[in-house]
Amino acid sequence: MDKKAISPEMMVILLVFVIGAIILLLFSSALAGQLKENADVETCRLSVLAQAQTKTLGKSIVSLDCPRRNIKIFNDRVEINEKKSKKYEFKKLTEEEVNHILAEELRLCWYKMAEGNRDVFEQSYIFETEFNTCLICVEIEFDNKMKGNSYSGLLDYLKSRKIPKEDKSYFDYLTKAQSDFYLGYIPWTQWNPWFYGTSIKVTDTKIDVSQKYVIYFLAFKPAWLLQKTKAQTSAYYIGLGKEEKLKDECSILVN
Repeated sequence: MDKKAISPEMMVILLVFVIGAIILLLFSSALAGQLKENADVETCRLSVLAQAQTKTLGKSIVSLDCPRRNIKIFNDRVEINEKKSKKYEFKKLTEEEVNHILAEELRLCWYKMAEGNRDVFEQSYIFETEFNTCLICVEIEFDNKMKGNSYSGLLDYLKSRKIPKEDKSYFDYLTKAQSDFYLGYIPWTQWNPWFYGTSIKVTDTKIDVSQKYVIYFLAFKPAWLLQKTKAQTSAYYIGLGKEEKLKDECSILVN
């Protein structure tokens, strides 16, 4: 029985095929890990869209499915819900990395809450004594070993970096003018802090690693009848701050 040796050319082809298969496998694994990591974001967005679509007289048969993401930042990694993140990978934490994490989580929060384009959250029919409704997207803390550090430059990062796959900065994405008017002003969404009708309150923030932070979505929600008659309108905002900030800005916390 004749035995034919594999030619050098065939060896090269087989080697290229094996290397390509390994690279594809590693890429697919990493991509699958990122998709799984952000599955909660997509689940929340679908529930937001469904609730907004099925609202009648301010109420809906669909409940929001938007659990909080718990993010812990270490000097060499990020853990999301106690699992190492594949989205945020670095050898050593820098100010650039911190700002990237915060910018991305702000973007994801705004994205999953429909970017201020849908009638988010239920509301009363006629009377409403508390208007500001909030949903916490992310709770962020730093590893205890990092105490004493602080980071800044988030505002510059938001203005100078573009969101993934779009020719638009994070800042422009998060400060989107809304179509309705509120008390003669155009409401704007702002990352931190926010104020009706202007962007003059947007200032830089110094991140203190000894503190816990939250990224949250805030809605000014008048009663359904007031909104229907255009006496008042809903307005949506994105927020970032220490935990106590919620006590000052949020009357109702849905999660």
